[in-house]
Amino acid sequence: MDGKAIRTLLFVPGDQEKIIHKALGSAADAVIVDLEDAVGLDRKSQARTITRETLRTANTGKKPVFVCLNAFDTGMTATDLAAVMSAKPSGIVLPKCESTAEIDRLAHYLDILEIREEIEPGRTRILTVATETAKATLSLGRPEAATNDRLWGLLWGGEDLSATVARHCSCKCATLKAGDGDGLQNVNLVHSFQGSILFFGVVLSSLFLALERVSSSMSLSDIAAA
Repeated sequence: MDGKAIRTLLFVPGDQEKIIHKALGSAADAVIVDLEDAVGLDRKSQARTITRETLRTANTGKKPVFVCLNAFDTGMTATDLAAVMSAKPSGIVLPKCESTAEIDRLAHYLDILEIREEIEPGRTRILTVATETAKATLSLGRPEAATNDRLWGLLWGGEDLSATVARHCSCKCATLKAGDGDGLQNVNLVHSFQGSILFFGVVLSSLFLALERVSSSMSLSDIAAA
């Protein structure tokens, strides 16, 4: 996977076998099978099984395939990983990652599971969603964040970030700086239809609030003069 130009990563829900197969045959450079946001809580177990069995038998060609786990704070990360590693994915996506300790923890799990599944040591790479929380941008934007050999790239997660901070650009720049300095892949914003609506809603709300403040600060004489 190293040295391959990956420009587009297509997210697909892990509980939809037909959609996974369709994604594998698409023009996307890589596929991310999602066990996190794309799968309801009542479908997590089925998604693990479907993802594992589909990737085991599918002809992926040379297309890199990642599996996106549930974040550490859900308590489901280790269960997800243990369930899918027999499918030998190219990499693992760690969402809502807030520290290098979480990257190292995931790498330790991979060390053990690669032995269990007789996978070449270090083959499974890590792509972390590095800016979904304000805390993450402060810790993962530092140069020392990229010291784990398994870390392949840093992905900018704008939708979750927008719920906690407003200054996206400064967070993105910190992530880009960390990634560029250590030869990692920098992966741009995760886009979804719902996320686009949310983004434009936030922009419009901010615009209306700004206009309200301007109009409330103007006196009647100011308005008449204008």
